[in-house]
Amino acid sequence: MNKSVLKFIQQNKKKILGNNSYKRKLFINGKGDLDFFDNKRLLRRKFEDLSKKRKFIIIKRFHKTGLRIDIIDNKFTLYSLDFLNGVETNPFLYNLYKGKKHNKVNYIDVKFSLPIFFKILINIFKYLMWRLVTILKQEPLIIEFFGVDGSGKTFLSNRFYSRCKKNFDIKQLHLWNFKTKKNNKKYQLPYVKQKYNIIISYLKEFLIVFRILMLFFKINAINYKRSVYLFERSCWDIYIDPERYRLCHKPKLVYFLLNFYLKKSYKFYVNKKFNVINSRKKEISYEKYLSLKKSFNVFFKNKDNYNYNRIINLNY
Repeated sequence: MNKSVLKFIQQNKKKILGNNSYKRKLFINGKGDLDFFDNKRLLRRKFEDLSKKRKFIIIKRFHKTGLRIDIIDNKFTLYSLDFLNGVETNPFLYNLYKGKKHNKVNYIDVKFSLPIFFKILINIFKYLMWRLVTILKQEPLIIEFFGVDGSGKTFLSNRFYSRCKKNFDIKQLHLWNFKTKKNNKKYQLPYVKQKYNIIISYLKEFLIVFRILMLFFKINAINYKRSVYLFERSCWDIYIDPERYRLCHKPKLVYFLLNFYLKKSYKFYVNKKFNVINSRKKEISYEKYLSLKKSFNVFFKNKDNYNYNRIINLNY
């Protein structure tokens, strides 16, 4: 667990709902979540500011009573914090509970009166505004894996997926294709076939651009914005290693498109030595390995390609 997160929890422990010490122990061990009473929405802003300069994954999911923030570290351990707009579980009854605000309140015995009626009307209006804001603010989260063939991208992607699939909606992709049991195609060795000629190469790039556009149009639809998208092989691979896709030119259109859509994504760079890779998959020569390593190093040295705080190096 990150020290800055632990410090945040310690500083704001009075705002935690429920059995404080017990819930904190579970949370630290990655077995529970913490609910914070945050009706003024100051705690969530404070935590978001804290997390901007930290190298762990932050997943934000808006819901009817607040904002849930999931934290995933480089060991793929999941921690969840829920910042609630009120202790009442029914948003129409906010600020009607008069007791101590140490736990969530599922039931309130309300005696009807004109002031309470107006409070409920105000709560309904605030709730509708909150839902509108959440639709506009909710963004899909994209996680990409980078590395030479045989470095373990698929293994780590599957590991990430298996650890997180029970907590939120997560979808695995290979390039622009969603992974399902039905679409598992027969694997083909890369770099076997010759490159296309220049005309077909550009035509293929246009086709790739179209497919990527269709993918991001779907991802940014309202129904899909709460999901997490896990690329076991990033679309950036087309730009970094065009030879793999039989392109004889550097795909600049793909670069500009991905630089627009994927600049804020989280990027895991799996860095492995040739002897380890060669023991797993004997697909590439040592010369090709060095060439790919150089391409990845050039890509990650160019800070225009990504948000620096969202790069996580893995050497498992």
